[in-house]
Amino acid sequence: MRDKGSYRDLLGERIENAYREKGDISKPTEIQMAKWKQIAKMRRREKIRRRKIIASLASVFAMVFCVGMVSMFQIPDAEAGRDGIVDIIDSRDDDEVMAVDTYENQEDLPRDIREEFLMFEKLPSDCKMLKTKIITIGKTRRCESQFINKGKDSFLVRQENGAEDETFKIIVVNSDKVESLNGTDIYIKKYSENDAKITYKFIYDDVYVNIMCDNSILEEDMMNIIKEALI
Repeated sequence: MRDKGSYRDLLGERIENAYREKGDISKPTEIQMAKWKQIAKMRRREKIRRRKIIASLASVFAMVFCVGMVSMFQIPDAEAGRDGIVDIIDSRDDDEVMAVDTYENQEDLPRDIREEFLMFEKLPSDCKMLKTKIITIGKTRRCESQFINKGKDSFLVRQENGAEDETFKIIVVNSDKVESLNGTDIYIKKYSENDAKITYKFIYDDVYVNIMCDNSILEEDMMNIIKEALI
């Protein structure tokens, strides 16, 4: 495990490299420093997440090995046991395998989904969820929830686990302003071309959250919805 000095050195190198790329040799502001510190924090969270995945895969392969041993001694047709093991491994290693589950009520979402992603359950009285899709592609899982109010104003919440620090850089660069809620920075961007939209993007733990809503939805109302989800 790295000590705090190692992370400070790493953070300093990243700041230096970032400003070299921009050709800017001026001293970074406190806000800019805070942004890059957040990136370093995300990197640590990502390493922890990867270690958990490796540990999980190790247990899976241990299980597969045990199944293989049992098959060798108890099943006359050894090929049948071997084929079953291949199916398990292939399904986990194939990044093109995609599964989509749709739910019409948040209460129906599985417990592991509710624990992994933010739940937007405390909504204004005139607002409701239309549906939530859980999209699984390989080791990546996404949660897409669509909401609408009586005035037909809508917003879409997209969440994806395993956020990378490159994603955070893009969020920072493409935002108009930043607001803080319960210690989480919310980056806001307004779009006026075509269908007017406002996006609210942030990273919570290792989950990247991207909220796209109609321009008619007040920023104050949207921030209250996000605040309730973060509690």
